[in-house]
Amino acid sequence: MDDLGVRAHAVSMPPFLYCSNSEDGRLVTTTIARGNDELAGYIAEGGGRLYGLGSIPLGFPDAANEARRCLDDLGFQGVAIGTRGGGKELDDPVNEDLWALLAERNVFVFVHPEWVPDAHRQRDYWLPQLVGYPMETALSIARMIYGRVFERFDLAMCLAHGGGCLPWLRGRLDLGWRTQGGGSHNRDPTERIL
Repeated sequence: MDDLGVRAHAVSMPPFLYCSNSEDGRLVTTTIARGNDELAGYIAEGGGRLYGLGSIPLGFPDAANEARRCLDDLGFQGVAIGTRGGGKELDDPVNEDLWALLAERNVFVFVHPEWVPDAHRQRDYWLPQLVGYPMETALSIARMIYGRVFERFDLAMCLAHGGGCLPWLRGRLDLGWRTQGGGSHNRDPTERIL
């Protein structure tokens, strides 16, 4: 950090420790809590130059409680989340308490993809890193937009990798919003919009 002139650095657990693909609530909650405890110890050794972003068991009812523990007990400055958890998407109602807490406290939320859609098709050519993660970020945030999560909660989110391919989809998402009823689940998903 000194060699590069970096005064402070935000640190979090690596995305594969988010346990996003597991539907075992106890395993996920325990793994993430232990990881957050270890991260707090690591930060304590950083001489005040490291800032913690706690991990959250997305997709489980304990998510808001772990976020609260990270902020209040462990002293983290924000949270780092994946793009889904517990087999559920970010717009799933199970995450409502978490979004409410994070919005109320204006917590910094770093979103990092931890898996890719249709991994079988991306097994070659480093496609998960080159294509899959940017697609996953766009897909998860598009679900939040169409699920009206951002209308209900004023969230301070930072999307990894420049938002993936989400910025390049703005026109298409705007068109979909106007022609498909603004996030309505009542439309036929096979209906052409372009």
